[in-house]
Amino acid sequence: MRFRAEATVIVRQLSRIFTHEANEQLQRFPRWARPFVFGAMLLFNVGLLLLMLPLTLFRVPSLRRESRTLKEIERHAERLWFDESPAAASAHVRSILARLRNPQALSVTIEPYGDVFVAGAFASLVQLLYRYEAAQENWEGALDAAEQILRGLDEETAVPWQLSKAHCLLKLGRETDAKELLFRIRDPINPNDEASRLLSSLTARGSRSHDSKTSPSEGAEAHNPNLLYRLS
Repeated sequence: MRFRAEATVIVRQLSRIFTHEANEQLQRFPRWARPFVFGAMLLFNVGLLLLMLPLTLFRVPSLRRESRTLKEIERHAERLWFDESPAAASAHVRSILARLRNPQALSVTIEPYGDVFVAGAFASLVQLLYRYEAAQENWEGALDAAEQILRGLDEETAVPWQLSKAHCLLKLGRETDAKELLFRIRDPINPNDEASRLLSSLTARGSRSHDSKTSPSEGAEAHNPNLLYRLS
């Protein structure tokens, strides 16, 4: 399981070779040396990737066991949802997440389910918690879950969850905060991206009141009825 995380990091490093950031690094070298530096960077990252690939494949059985463990946890939470209460299901997921907050542990054993890789299990279960909290219209809990999810994402993969966070803010009457968030994540080149369209919809109607509990969250749902569950 550790190798999967390491391989992911290596793949990201390899991809950065072709980004503007890598190009800026190359500008520091004399023009004649740049092709050699680029070739060395490429060979180094490809070599690391090839080294980690067989080790990652060797861990496939462990990854499959982890996947089964997470599915069993989710099935148990689902049973609690229907047999006891939605609150019981949320509490169960939160209790498991609490056991995954050990920054020094790479993997932990969650009884009676089995072993899980901390980073992967936390990412999966906190998304489940978000859906449970949102379905119960516990927007404070949903907002907290969305913020936990965002801490583990890079800028490129964070946008869908930023939109979900904006939805929670609107539900809580925090329209000003939602607008500020949407303004930060909008695509300035594409006025039709989801953040820009939602921001335009809110701005066109005007702000009814600052941080009011009666902010037009209903309008946000009408604008994008699938926003809340887009990642379910």
